[in-house]
Amino acid sequence: MEHLISILETRRQHNSEGEASFIERFILPLGATPMTNPKGETIAYVVDNTHGHSKVLWSAHIDTMHRKPKEGTSDSLTQEVWVADDGIAFVTDTADCLGADDGAGMYLMFNMIMRDVAGTYIFHRGEEIGCWGSGEMAVHHTDWLKGFTHAIAFDRRGTTSIITHQRGERCCSDALGNQLAGLFGTAMEYVLDPTGVYTDTAEYMDIIPECLNISIGYDSEHSHFETLNTSHVFALRDAICALDWDAISLVVERDPTKREYREQPNYGSSWGTWTGSKARLPSNLSAYEIPSVERILSTSTRSLAQWVVEADPDDVAMLLQDLADQLEEAHYAMNDYDDSMYNRLNVGMM
Repeated sequence: MEHLISILETRRQHNSEGEASFIERFILPLGATPMTNPKGETIAYVVDNTHGHSKVLWSAHIDTMHRKPKEGTSDSLTQEVWVADDGIAFVTDTADCLGADDGAGMYLMFNMIMRDVAGTYIFHRGEEIGCWGSGEMAVHHTDWLKGFTHAIAFDRRGTTSIITHQRGERCCSDALGNQLAGLFGTAMEYVLDPTGVYTDTAEYMDIIPECLNISIGYDSEHSHFETLNTSHVFALRDAICALDWDAISLVVERDPTKREYREQPNYGSSWGTWTGSKARLPSNLSAYEIPSVERILSTSTRSLAQWVVEADPDDVAMLLQDLADQLEEAHYAMNDYDDSMYNRLNVGMM
């Protein structure tokens, strides 16, 4: 618990003093190799623990959605973290967020490295500003990435999701998802979930066959309401570290050169029960994807309204969440954004 809390206590907004301090304290002592872009910027840190043959890329990101120090405080590096009797970690409204997104993911990877779990470990920078580090990796280190068959991120809210689709497009085969759920054990209660939005492994979908994301126990991320189920983190840590990943033949089924989109489920049906109701959707919106910002801007209001009526409610909810995330990222990226406006926008989203 002390190790986990020490991670969460550091405010790690991108390009901040807190992020630099965290890298110096937690990541460089692992012998991590900086990965850079042509400008010389460090976009990620990599720890090689492949045992000479593992082709699994374990993924987490360093940065958080912390912003400016709160009014009346001067310390922008640390925050106070509490843990309730039931194991739920939290902060008060004096903090922007807990930072379990993705501090819990890094905690898992630190433990896996220390326990000699096979694989390559990548700590991305700038995920919260639009997967900057992984996007740069995909462009400038494509050949290196092609050496992997699996990219497994620890960066999903909740406790049960094995993400098979991001932004409506398949990133991971059901066969691999089911295999991992079985490996983690029935007590973990993992299930396939096609409602993923966007994390670093999405940047590798055209390069690496199996790209996925796994729930690590946080909820209400990007706000001071964020919590972390520490019991889940510890249980997942123990489940992963108990496995001999050298001896496991992970499924490789998805073809990264082919696009496969999630079909629309029946209203009231559970995820995984597909109906192919795409024929009812407007012709200028693909039935196989949740519209991107670019698609929304190029689509008429009438067509968008028709899509909202015809689409599954979970798709509409996912789109709204994605747009809210992008709005938040845009405000975070502005050097001189107006805090009062930001707060009013947040209130309006709640």
